[in-house]
Amino acid sequence: MAYYLHGGDTSVYFTADGLTLALQAPAAEEDAGKPELLHRLARPEPATAEKPRERWAVKVRFMDAEPVKPQGRAKTAAVVSYFKGPEADWKTGLPTFTEVVYPGVWPGIDVVYSGDGGHLKTTFHVQPGADPRRIELAYQGATGVILTDAGRLAVQTPVGGFEEDRPVVYQEIEGQRVPVEARYTLAQAGEGEWRYGFALGDYDPNRPLIIDPAILVYCGYIGGSGDDVGWGIAVDGSGQAYVVGWTYSTEASFPVRGGPDLTFNGGDYDAFVAKISADGKQLIYAGYIGGSGNDYGSGIAVDSLGQAYVTGWTPSTAASFPVRGGPDLTHNGGEDAFVAKVSADGTQLVYAGYIGGSAVDDGSGIAVDGSGQAYVVGTTSSTQTSFPVRGGPDLTFNTDFHEADNRHN
Repeated sequence: MAYYLHGGDTSVYFTADGLTLALQAPAAEEDAGKPELLHRLARPEPATAEKPRERWAVKVRFMDAEPVKPQGRAKTAAVVSYFKGPEADWKTGLPTFTEVVYPGVWPGIDVVYSGDGGHLKTTFHVQPGADPRRIELAYQGATGVILTDAGRLAVQTPVGGFEEDRPVVYQEIEGQRVPVEARYTLAQAGEGEWRYGFALGDYDPNRPLIIDPAILVYCGYIGGSGDDVGWGIAVDGSGQAYVVGWTYSTEASFPVRGGPDLTFNGGDYDAFVAKISADGKQLIYAGYIGGSGNDYGSGIAVDSLGQAYVTGWTPSTAASFPVRGGPDLTHNGGEDAFVAKVSADGTQLVYAGYIGGSAVDDGSGIAVDGSGQAYVVGTTSSTQTSFPVRGGPDLTFNTDFHEADNRHN
């Protein structure tokens, strides 16, 4: 039985001696982001006006290994049917699996491929006494394979590239996962062929060993020409990421989009908040929160509606900071913590205000409950004479200014 994994721009075919990755170039820029059904309907007749997308195949071969018939494992309830060509060629009721296993590719070593969030994950299971140095694979048909400074394998082709993240290697010992040092080895073996394996640190050869290259779902930058610092992140139920931090970059280089504020507000730094699509390919919104002073975003949470809750600290007074709604619309002196709620589309601040007293007050973490109530934590050097104590757990300041404020010294 043969197996394959069909993706948007990449399909994977599992064969006896390895894998074939069938890649195709991304859609033309004018089509990117359009729903497929929408531009099919908008396309003039005949429908053959679509430009063909370039394709490329890369093979991943098991080196110095006996051909092994792949096996499906962890069967799912879904079945697939293909009604293509003459009826005699139709395939119906094909089973689906979450894993494809190659048992004994090398003596005592199994290779398992599994789906994880629409991505392909590879795991090498090394049995006690087996030699992980036997593991060697080759990329054939690529235009280049390099080992990046971050320890990843970057594969290049004429239609685009992809990466394998650094390997994670461990052993289970007395219920604990014990990490093992690991890195890729890479050498070019000929025109269009690069071979790789693993160099490992010390481990117990009498116990099973797992070599598990991490899945790099996406990786990229948010920033401009100045200093940009990401300090907090949250993820919603759809896998969309929300990032908060601070930036020295003005809108001339920072990728502002949507809001909540598209204009840098002065000082050295503004806080920023950004939302990224689940596949990492789209910056849904990105903008500033700040005033004329140095404003820092440090914590973020998100509710079930996709509204972001941000905290941080600011010396900016209400004359320039975008106060709205509360909890306090008046700056209290020194640095105040701030808390802000950003609409789901990122274009508006639902509310923004201060929490603080006459000295230095920082917001560092935030959480939100099912009712949309925010909970903020941080530090303060303001005593109860100016800090808005209410209810407890302690209404009395317990230390001195210098001890509370040594993060700023």
